[in-house]
Amino acid sequence: MTKLRVGAETIDADAANRLVVTYLNSPSDHYAYPAYDGYPGSAGPFIGPQDLFAPTLLNAGVRTLRAYYSLLDGLDGINERLTEVREDVALADADERDLAAAAHLFGYLDEATLFQVGLTKFAKIVHRKRPLLLPLWDVRIAWCYRDHPHAPVPPVKGRSWERFALEVLRHMQDDLRERPESWHRLARLTPPGGPAITALRALDIIGWHLGGRRSARTSPGRD
Repeated sequence: MTKLRVGAETIDADAANRLVVTYLNSPSDHYAYPAYDGYPGSAGPFIGPQDLFAPTLLNAGVRTLRAYYSLLDGLDGINERLTEVREDVALADADERDLAAAAHLFGYLDEATLFQVGLTKFAKIVHRKRPLLLPLWDVRIAWCYRDHPHAPVPPVKGRSWERFALEVLRHMQDDLRERPESWHRLARLTPPGGPAITALRALDIIGWHLGGRRSARTSPGRD
């Protein structure tokens, strides 16, 4: 029986298939596909003002004008780092240079003060511009990779966002490489005419469901 791994959690491939089909075909159940994945945003490979509202479609929206203006002020710095992240490289195929560039982008959170914007919102903004390589993040994915008792990237006091991102990226890469055909098969389950998703987005969908198993007591971390 084929098992897929998402951090500290696992799931049978057939069960994963059923979950992804449900997610991709049931917008009336308030799933974010196709809303988030098909949101037009700004044209081109870099983040514009329109893209700042995409996290709303994953229930992590910008909540205040101060947060919005904070992100606007940071766009040049964010896009400067985004130029280092290649558009055509999937996480499973990324080399150390690619991982370092992606981690450096998330490291923007170490050097800039973005009001009411942490890793969750930030990841949901940048993912759409590099969906092959940049993962999504939320409390459920955090359970799989950081907060589970056997998580591969447990909390470390004082660790930078850049270092944390690099460690998570490496473990997500391992998970995708362990069953590459299964993840690509899941990514091909989009309905006719629907926006495409990547293997990394499929991993997020499965991780979101698996993260629902998290206990009531998790490490709060910084997300």
